[in-house]
Amino acid sequence: MALPGLPKTGNDAIDRALAQIERAMAVLDDANIWRNATVLKDVVLTTTAKDVAHGLNRVPQRWAVIDRNANAVVYRSGKATAESIPLKASATVTVTLVIR
Repeated sequence: MALPGLPKTGNDAIDRALAQIERAMAVLDDANIWRNATVLKDVVLTTTAKDVAHGLNRVPQRWAVIDRNANAVVYRSGKATAESIPLKASATVTVTLVIR
């Protein structure tokens, strides 16, 4: 969602403000976890590591649990690859993940 190169106005104060807005928009765009993400539903995790295939064909930048059916902590148990991310949970839980 980065702004296309805004034209200069000729007013130094306005041009500086527009440049700051463009930088802020770039940061927000980069933080958008939903853009180019994969949502995986009904992933069952236990206390044993499971390689969860994500289908991104690249190493994920971020991942988050967006739903779960039990009180469990979910964590990465090893290094993610271009094919999967190894996850474990503190108890058996079914989760929905967003992986970017």
